[in-house]
Parts: sequence; C-alpha cells; structure tokens
Amino acid sequence: MSALAEASGLSQPLVSQHLRTLRQAGLAASTRHGKEITYRLSDLHVSHVIADALAHVREPAATEEVADEEPTHPEQESA
Repeated sequence: MSALAEASGLSQPLVSQHLRTLRQAGLAASTRHGKEITYRLSDLHVSHVIADALAHVREPAATEEVADEEPTHPEQESA
C-alpha cells in the first residue's frame, strides 16, 4: 500500500479506503504474505474497462469543443 500511496501522492489511509472499496466491489483482490499484502485486479475484464476509461479521459480537447456546440433541431428551425 505504501508504494501505491507514494505513486499516487495520496495518504496511506485514503489508499487503504479506496482498496477496501475496490475489494468490496469485486474489482480488486488481495493476498497476505505475513505483514505484506499484495493487491491485484480481480480479472482481466477490469483492466480493459480501466484502459477504456483512461483512453476516453485522455482524448484531445477538440472532442470537448464538439460536445459544447448546441445541436440543431430541424423542427425548431421551421417554427
């Protein structure tokens, strides 16, 4: 968990809470080896969903410009 906290810049208690939530949702699994706990994604599908979400978030800003434009409705123009 300390490696995750360091890499993310979040506090260890916050990382712990997030990991607990991910485990409860069935998205992450953990294995204990003495005092060390190893976390992993519960299955390959989870990694695909995360990769798709990250790709969507990283899309160029030009996509936002299109979304900000108001759609034209032909029925409103003739009224």
